[in-house]
Amino acid sequence: AEEGFNPQRTNPKAMYGQGIYFAEQFTKADQYADETDDRDTTGTELVVLLCRVLLGEFLKCSKPDAKKWKELPYNGRYRYDSVLGSGRKMLF
Repeated sequence: AEEGFNPQRTNPKAMYGQGIYFAEQFTKADQYADETDDRDTTGTELVVLLCRVLLGEFLKCSKPDAKKWKELPYNGRYRYDSVLGSGRKMLF
């Protein structure tokens, strides 16, 4: 965390492409804290970071419209800074 977040170390097959993902709800972040099939029943502590995130100029995108971008698209003049996932079927 001291050196920042590295999007190159993330999953390129994620819903909105390779990048750093943040969530408004802790329960969503908790889903990604470990592998479901590799959980330790003894209660090993895991870490979730609490971050204040500035989205900049964001593209609002619904789940059905999600694309696998290699980089964020242009809005006509410049590249978006981030993607905000939204839609009625999205739980978080």
